[in-house]
Amino acid sequence: MTPNPIATIRLISNLAIVAVTAAFVLLTLAAQVGASGKTGVWIISGVAITAALLQSAAHLMFPQTIEPAWDEEVQHSNRASYLFGYWAVMATFLTLLAGTWAGVVDPAMAFYLLAPVLGAAPCGWMAVAALLGRAA
Repeated sequence: MTPNPIATIRLISNLAIVAVTAAFVLLTLAAQVGASGKTGVWIISGVAITAALLQSAAHLMFPQTIEPAWDEEVQHSNRASYLFGYWAVMATFLTLLAGTWAGVVDPAMAFYLLAPVLGAAPCGWMAVAALLGRAA
């Protein structure tokens, strides 16, 4: 773990976003709730906004200890997270599209489930990168 409070908060935030999003998707699939269920969206948004506010507060409270790393390895991990997120969304879209064509997945449900992958995939990649020491 790093002594940088923003990096620590960012890691915890990424893990929280992935966990809340996974729980939301699993509950949505189990309950077969369509696009009318907005509770999960508010919860995921609340976690993301809270994470941003905590990082901003840490920046103001600990200006001396914040050492954002922008070396090549961190930049590579950041770019890789976006790339992974892109391909995760593409794979999810094609899977949901096939499920919709096969009549297994409702089109509204498919559209509703695509958004969480867009947010959680890059967060998951960065959380793993931080845990492996490749990102500050």
